[in-house]
Amino acid sequence: MKAFWLCFIPLFVAVDPMGLVPVFVSVTGDLDPRLRRRLVLQATPTALAIGLVFFAIGRPLLSFLHIGVPDLQIAGGILLFIYAVVDLFFAPGKPSVSEAHSMGTVPLATPLIVGPAVLTAGLVLVDRYSYASAALALIANIVLLTLALLGLEWLLRWIPLDAMRAVSKVVDLLLAAIGVGFVRWGILAAIGH
Repeated sequence: MKAFWLCFIPLFVAVDPMGLVPVFVSVTGDLDPRLRRRLVLQATPTALAIGLVFFAIGRPLLSFLHIGVPDLQIAGGILLFIYAVVDLFFAPGKPSVSEAHSMGTVPLATPLIVGPAVLTAGLVLVDRYSYASAALALIANIVLLTLALLGLEWLLRWIPLDAMRAVSKVVDLLLAAIGVGFVRWGILAAIGH
């Protein structure tokens, strides 16, 4: 159970449900609520499938490419840190699209729900703990996100959009800290400590 929570928290930060709700609103703002619901039910299972497959093949892929886990931890940590800093200071919001028929897969499922942050964190967590722990943590996070997006109208009545954006910035700070932690773990593993 401890491994699940140690995987759940970094993946929760990487998925960033509070940050995705305002993005989802901006991407789908003009759409009929039924179409919005259909997009949620298309995007979240697709994102989950992408994540689970990548978590499963990531280790063999690294071996094939002759990349060590410490290399991945350092590179992934740097990417997570950069992603968090850019989102924290420079990005007004994640990209939106105008084609409703395709947005469930791109950009919602990937790269918005399961993007570089989730994939990098997942691979490191699979190696550090286990595939089962990381997979269950990803499933739990995707279920939470699905519930948040399906309950969007209710959620927006209780939590203002600006408050969600503020929470998203705190989440970006946590993501940057997790990125620094990944770099530290990678360096310690590389030097044999």
